[in-house]
Amino acid sequence: MNYYPHHIGDHTRDTAHLSLLEEAVYRRMIDGYYAREKPLPADKEVVCRLVRARTKRARAAVVRILAEFFTLHEDGWHQSRCDREISAYQAAKPAADAKRENERERQDRTRNRRKRLFADLAEVGVIAPWNATTEELQTAWAQRATTPVVDISTYATGCTDDPPQGLVTRDDTATHAQHPINHSPEHSPKKEEDKEIVPISPPHRVKKLVTSMGALHAVDPQVLADWQELRKRKRAPITDTALAGIEREAAKAGISLEEALRVGCEFGWSGFRAEWFANRTQASAKTPRKNRDEKREDFVAALTGYRPGERGSQPTLGHGRLFDVPTDTIARCLD
Repeated sequence: MNYYPHHIGDHTRDTAHLSLLEEAVYRRMIDGYYAREKPLPADKEVVCRLVRARTKRARAAVVRILAEFFTLHEDGWHQSRCDREISAYQAAKPAADAKRENERERQDRTRNRRKRLFADLAEVGVIAPWNATTEELQTAWAQRATTPVVDISTYATGCTDDPPQGLVTRDDTATHAQHPINHSPEHSPKKEEDKEIVPISPPHRVKKLVTSMGALHAVDPQVLADWQELRKRKRAPITDTALAGIEREAAKAGISLEEALRVGCEFGWSGFRAEWFANRTQASAKTPRKNRDEKREDFVAALTGYRPGERGSQPTLGHGRLFDVPTDTIARCLD
């Protein structure tokens, strides 16, 4: 027995009168009793050796504890509480062993089942994540004939964002777990050089994807990388719909896709709208606004007819001078 119940209240009540040495001897006797699952030896010298009682005082404590808490029988010194606990443990041991064995067999069956599922999915080209649950693996295997396989590397070689919705790739393990591929002969596993692209209905979706994603190949790599990082930071996945919209707005603004992406990086736009570009262009082309001092000078000139530094300019309001006009009055008028 590696475990036995220890009731603190009962133990304290029965051993409150013992010395520290006697209580230590008693606990060692109890531990040896449970560990051996049988009574203590009848020979007191053997008991002393069992509890490591080497001094005269310790040997005397062993004799006193045996006389008070144990009963001598033909097979050794018995203790009633220990006998009851050992009997209960031995009676329940077959059931516990059977339960432990059943649990071990169940774990073995689960491991073998997962191993077979991983192998079966790998045969059809699905590499499931190592931490996928058994239920997820079973679901992937049950749905293996619902989604064809698609390799979108041809569409967007330099794109690092998520693949378009509705497509399943051989290179994305997370997507494999959610969208297993067809187990039919025409979709059997192929070598890397033999991969083929299988469009998903409706066909026009794939055609649109080729148009949008293919345009990225003409974009400067640095501009493309900066724009991809901007989209990633703003949690805006790069999809064919988003690219088509940017291309359409760039055409309305009369600029190329690369220029639209460059402008988006400059102004922190994850997307692009023609009106945004027009507003920015018009704002930068306007005449610079006058600062507050120039506006103050114009107001004073209109009020007094006098502009400092202008030849022939004289005040028209008597002896009023520029600094005679209260600053707060000018500020209110300017605002």
